[in-house]
Amino acid sequence: MENRRSIFPRLRRALVVHLRRAVNRASGLLYVVGFQPLRLVEWLISCTRTGKATFLPPAELRWTGELESQWTLVRAELEPVLANLETLPNFQYLSKAQGALTQDDRWKSFLLHVAPRPIEKNCASCPATAKLLERVPGLVFAMFSILDGPKHIPPHRGPYKGLLNCHLPLLVPDDPNACRLRVGGDVVAWEEGRMLVFDDSHEHEAWNDSENLRVVLFCYVVRPLPFPLSVLNRMVIGLIRWSPHLQELAKSQDRWFRGADAR
Repeated sequence: MENRRSIFPRLRRALVVHLRRAVNRASGLLYVVGFQPLRLVEWLISCTRTGKATFLPPAELRWTGELESQWTLVRAELEPVLANLETLPNFQYLSKAQGALTQDDRWKSFLLHVAPRPIEKNCASCPATAKLLERVPGLVFAMFSILDGPKHIPPHRGPYKGLLNCHLPLLVPDDPNACRLRVGGDVVAWEEGRMLVFDDSHEHEAWNDSENLRVVLFCYVVRPLPFPLSVLNRMVIGLIRWSPHLQELAKSQDRWFRGADAR
């Protein structure tokens, strides 16, 4: 009986390892071959009511109102994080893909959630923010995105049209023209406490032309879609949740924690 009890946990762990490897291989293959079915899903999304929009009204996502109403609470939890700004990782350290966009130390990141789990150590430092994020439907990724000026993030595209990028501005330089975001042909300025929701599968870029910090709570969430497209979209995002890119983020953050503890 004792031997049987010890076998089952090992079998379960082995099964999880094999499943993760299978998902990694599938995800990698989809990226390599361009995954034409994924392009079809994105085309179907583009045919929906808001499918071609660059920016979407925040009201399209009902939960944004609660986050906006609590933005000063999130900002208060951000302040101790910024007090230790020099100890935070550069975004390209956590994600090698970001090396095409930034190579200096002016884009810092404080990860809060990388699907399918929260970053517990960082969430413990920001418990109210973590509680708010727990109530965000379809959350895939969240972080404090800290852009020091002057800094330009060059044109690029996001991973997939079935996700929406949501920014809750927490700290914005006084000059509204110094800090702006272009998505497609539309350019907007961040305003503290005013949510921005956009489709970053469009080409986009960002500027902070000031000498000060711009900080947003940056979230990727599942895009609301009509049935049955919503089911298809969640299947795709199920693969993305276990993609090598997201796993790299989580592993790099763990490695950063170990290095910080050693220091």
